[in-house]
Amino acid sequence: MQIFVRYLTTALSREYAKDNVTVQTVIPLYVATNMSRIIRTSFFVPNGALRALF
Repeated sequence: MQIFVRYLTTALSREYAKDNVTVQTVIPLYVATNMSRIIRTSFFVPNGALRALF
């Protein structure tokens, strides 16, 4: 799914570049929760309690 979103963003960005429109992709990061089964947290993988503060 992420590959399709990046491809679509690139295509739209090139198509609308002549109109001075910037198209960007925002892909959320993982969160360490029981549901995601990610145990170790890091800068790029915060825990659920910390993420809920933002």
